[in-house]
Amino acid sequence: MPLLLTGRHGEANYALWQMTETHERLLSIVGEDDAAFATAGLSSDKRVTERLAARALFKTAFPGHCCPVGYDRNGRPFLHTRQLHVSFSHTLGYVAMALAPREVGIDIEQHGGKALRISSRFLNDDELARVAASPSPEIAATAMWSTKETAFKIIGSGVYDFRRTLDVSPAIACGDADLDVLCTTSAGRTHLMLHCQVFDWGVLTVGAQE
Repeated sequence: MPLLLTGRHGEANYALWQMTETHERLLSIVGEDDAAFATAGLSSDKRVTERLAARALFKTAFPGHCCPVGYDRNGRPFLHTRQLHVSFSHTLGYVAMALAPREVGIDIEQHGGKALRISSRFLNDDELARVAASPSPEIAATAMWSTKETAFKIIGSGVYDFRRTLDVSPAIACGDADLDVLCTTSAGRTHLMLHCQVFDWGVLTVGAQE
Protein backbone atom coordinates (compact mmCIF):
# COMPACT_ATOMS: atom_id res chain seq x y z
CA MET A 1 0.00 0.00 0.00
CA PRO A 2 2.05 2.96 -1.20
CA LEU A 3 1.86 6.08 0.93
CA LEU A 4 1.45 8.54 -1.93
CA LEU A 5 1.39 11.85 -0.10
CA THR A 6 1.65 13.53 3.28
CA GLY A 7 1.19 17.23 3.84
CA ARG A 8 -0.01 20.04 6.02
CA HIS A 9 -2.46 22.85 5.36
CA GLY A 10 -2.95 25.28 8.22
CA GLU A 11 -3.55 23.11 11.28
CA ALA A 12 -4.53 20.06 9.26
CA ASN A 13 -2.05 17.23 8.68
CA TYR A 14 -3.12 14.84 5.97
CA ALA A 15 -2.07 11.68 4.16
CA LEU A 16 -3.13 9.76 1.06
CA TRP A 17 -2.38 6.25 -0.05
CA GLN A 18 -3.37 3.78 -2.71
CA MET A 19 -5.05 0.58 -1.55
CA THR A 20 -3.25 -2.36 -3.13
CA GLU A 21 -3.20 -4.83 -0.21
CA THR A 22 -5.28 -7.95 0.18
CA HIS A 23 -7.73 -8.23 3.06
CA GLU A 24 -5.26 -10.51 4.85
CA ARG A 25 -2.43 -8.00 4.49
CA LEU A 26 -4.61 -5.20 5.90
CA LEU A 27 -5.45 -7.41 8.88
CA SER A 28 -1.77 -8.01 9.52
CA ILE A 29 -1.08 -4.25 9.53
CA VAL A 30 -4.03 -3.36 11.73
CA GLY A 31 -4.04 -6.36 14.06
CA GLU A 32 -6.98 -8.65 14.75
CA ASP A 33 -8.26 -6.94 17.90
CA ASP A 34 -8.05 -3.46 16.38
CA ALA A 35 -9.65 -4.71 13.17
CA ALA A 36 -12.55 -6.27 15.06
CA PHE A 37 -13.19 -2.97 16.87
CA ALA A 38 -12.86 -0.89 13.71
CA THR A 39 -15.25 -3.00 11.63
CA ALA A 40 -17.86 -3.91 14.27
CA GLY A 41 -21.38 -3.76 12.84
CA LEU A 42 -20.31 -3.62 9.19
CA SER A 43 -21.69 -6.24 6.80
CA SER A 44 -20.48 -4.90 3.44
CA ASP A 45 -17.13 -6.31 2.33
CA LYS A 46 -16.39 -3.01 0.62
CA ARG A 47 -17.01 -1.01 3.81
CA VAL A 48 -14.92 -3.45 5.85
CA THR A 49 -12.00 -3.07 3.44
CA GLU A 50 -12.31 0.73 3.48
CA ARG A 51 -12.42 0.83 7.28
CA LEU A 52 -9.38 -1.46 7.56
CA ALA A 53 -7.48 0.62 4.99
CA ALA A 54 -8.27 3.82 6.88
CA ARG A 55 -7.05 2.23 10.11
CA ALA A 56 -3.87 1.00 8.40
CA LEU A 57 -3.24 4.49 7.03
CA PHE A 58 -3.64 5.98 10.51
CA LYS A 59 -1.06 3.57 11.95
CA THR A 60 1.35 4.10 9.07
CA ALA A 61 1.17 7.87 8.56
CA PHE A 62 0.55 9.05 12.14
CA PRO A 63 1.87 6.36 14.50
CA GLY A 64 2.43 8.86 17.32
CA HIS A 65 -1.26 9.83 17.33
CA CYS A 66 -2.85 6.50 16.52
CA CYS A 67 -5.68 5.62 18.89
CA PRO A 68 -9.17 4.04 18.68
CA VAL A 69 -11.60 5.66 16.25
CA GLY A 70 -15.32 5.77 16.97
CA TYR A 71 -18.22 6.74 14.72
CA ASP A 72 -21.28 8.70 15.79
CA ARG A 73 -24.82 7.91 14.63
CA ASN A 74 -24.25 9.95 11.47
CA GLY A 75 -21.09 8.04 10.62
CA ARG A 76 -18.81 10.92 11.59
CA PRO A 77 -15.48 9.65 12.99
CA PHE A 78 -14.02 10.79 16.31
CA LEU A 79 -11.00 9.88 18.41
CA HIS A 80 -11.54 8.29 21.82
CA THR A 81 -8.38 9.27 23.64
CA ARG A 82 -6.79 12.24 21.87
CA GLN A 83 -7.58 15.95 21.78
CA LEU A 84 -7.60 15.86 17.99
CA HIS A 85 -10.26 15.74 15.30
CA VAL A 86 -10.12 13.29 12.40
CA SER A 87 -11.64 12.95 8.95
CA PHE A 88 -11.47 10.14 6.40
CA SER A 89 -12.39 9.83 2.73
CA HIS A 90 -12.44 6.96 0.25
CA THR A 91 -12.72 6.62 -3.48
CA LEU A 92 -12.09 3.59 -5.64
CA GLY A 93 -8.58 2.39 -4.80
CA TYR A 94 -7.59 5.31 -2.53
CA VAL A 95 -8.03 6.38 1.08
CA ALA A 96 -7.16 9.71 2.73
CA MET A 97 -7.24 11.07 6.26
CA ALA A 98 -6.65 14.36 8.07
CA LEU A 99 -5.91 15.27 11.69
CA ALA A 100 -6.23 18.67 13.37
CA PRO A 101 -6.81 20.19 16.82
CA ARG A 102 -10.07 21.72 15.47
CA GLU A 103 -12.87 20.40 13.27
CA VAL A 104 -11.27 19.01 10.12
CA GLY A 105 -12.39 17.70 6.75
CA ILE A 106 -10.87 15.83 3.83
CA ASP A 107 -12.41 14.55 0.61
CA ILE A 108 -11.09 12.68 -2.42
CA GLU A 109 -13.01 12.31 -5.67
CA GLN A 110 -12.20 10.62 -8.97
CA HIS A 111 -12.40 12.50 -12.24
CA GLY A 112 -15.51 11.84 -14.27
CA GLY A 113 -18.40 13.58 -15.90
CA LYS A 114 -20.95 13.19 -13.08
CA ALA A 115 -20.03 16.34 -11.12
CA LEU A 116 -20.31 18.48 -14.26
CA ARG A 117 -23.60 16.88 -15.30
CA ILE A 118 -25.25 17.63 -11.95
CA SER A 119 -23.36 20.86 -11.25
CA SER A 120 -26.51 23.00 -11.25
CA ARG A 121 -27.69 21.08 -8.18
CA PHE A 122 -24.75 22.09 -5.98
CA LEU A 123 -23.24 25.21 -7.62
CA ASN A 124 -24.77 28.69 -7.64
CA ASP A 125 -24.86 30.84 -10.77
CA ASP A 126 -21.52 32.56 -10.08
CA GLU A 127 -19.82 29.21 -9.46
CA LEU A 128 -21.29 27.75 -12.64
CA ALA A 129 -19.80 30.67 -14.56
CA ARG A 130 -16.38 30.05 -12.97
CA VAL A 131 -16.53 26.38 -13.92
CA ALA A 132 -17.62 27.16 -17.49
CA ALA A 133 -14.69 29.57 -17.89
CA SER A 134 -12.20 27.01 -16.56
CA PRO A 135 -9.78 25.27 -18.96
CA SER A 136 -11.33 21.96 -17.86
CA PRO A 137 -14.93 22.36 -16.66
CA GLU A 138 -15.16 18.65 -15.82
CA ILE A 139 -12.21 18.77 -13.42
CA ALA A 140 -13.27 22.14 -12.06
CA ALA A 141 -16.75 20.82 -11.22
CA THR A 142 -15.23 17.81 -9.45
CA ALA A 143 -12.93 20.08 -7.45
CA MET A 144 -15.84 22.33 -6.46
CA TRP A 145 -17.88 19.33 -5.32
CA SER A 146 -14.94 17.98 -3.29
CA THR A 147 -14.41 21.40 -1.71
CA LYS A 148 -18.03 21.61 -0.62
CA GLU A 149 -17.93 18.06 0.76
CA THR A 150 -14.89 19.02 2.83
CA ALA A 151 -16.57 22.19 4.10
CA PHE A 152 -19.62 20.14 5.09
CA LYS A 153 -17.44 17.77 7.12
CA ILE A 154 -15.93 20.73 8.97
CA ILE A 155 -19.13 22.71 9.60
CA GLY A 156 -21.69 19.93 9.91
CA SER A 157 -25.45 20.04 9.77
CA GLY A 158 -25.68 23.83 9.33
CA VAL A 159 -24.77 23.26 5.68
CA TYR A 160 -28.20 22.12 4.54
CA ASP A 161 -27.95 23.09 0.86
CA PHE A 162 -24.62 23.15 -0.99
CA ARG A 163 -25.94 25.59 -3.60
CA ARG A 164 -27.31 28.12 -1.12
CA THR A 165 -25.00 27.86 1.88
CA LEU A 166 -21.54 27.46 0.30
CA ASP A 167 -19.77 29.66 -2.25
CA VAL A 168 -16.34 28.58 -3.54
CA SER A 169 -13.81 30.69 -5.42
CA PRO A 170 -11.92 30.38 -7.62
CA ALA A 171 -12.54 27.28 -9.76
CA ILE A 172 -9.47 25.04 -10.15
CA ALA A 173 -8.72 22.76 -13.07
CA CYS A 174 -5.08 21.76 -12.62
CA GLY A 175 -2.24 21.72 -10.11
CA ASP A 176 -3.18 22.85 -6.63
CA ALA A 177 -4.68 25.95 -5.06
CA ASP A 178 -6.16 27.39 -1.90
CA LEU A 179 -9.89 27.91 -2.26
CA ASP A 180 -11.95 30.39 -0.27
CA VAL A 181 -15.30 29.03 0.91
CA LEU A 182 -17.94 31.45 2.18
CA CYS A 183 -20.31 29.57 4.47
CA THR A 184 -23.71 31.09 5.19
CA THR A 185 -25.68 29.25 7.89
CA SER A 186 -28.14 30.10 10.64
CA ALA A 187 -25.12 30.83 12.84
CA GLY A 188 -23.92 33.57 10.46
CA ARG A 189 -21.20 33.89 7.83
CA THR A 190 -17.74 32.39 8.09
CA HIS A 191 -14.85 31.77 5.73
CA LEU A 192 -12.85 28.57 5.30
CA MET A 193 -9.60 28.43 3.37
CA LEU A 194 -9.27 24.91 1.97
CA HIS A 195 -6.49 23.34 -0.07
CA CYS A 196 -7.32 21.46 -3.28
CA GLN A 197 -4.83 19.34 -5.20
CA VAL A 198 -5.51 17.85 -8.63
CA PHE A 199 -4.00 14.50 -9.64
CA ASP A 200 -4.26 12.56 -12.87
CA TRP A 201 -6.88 10.29 -11.24
CA GLY A 202 -8.87 12.81 -9.19
CA VAL A 203 -8.78 15.57 -6.59
CA LEU A 204 -8.06 15.90 -2.87
CA THR A 205 -9.41 18.73 -0.74
CA VAL A 206 -8.50 19.33 2.90
CA GLY A 207 -8.78 21.97 5.61
CA ALA A 208 -9.63 22.73 9.23
CA GLN A 209 -11.67 25.25 11.14
CA GLU A 210 -9.65 28.39 11.78
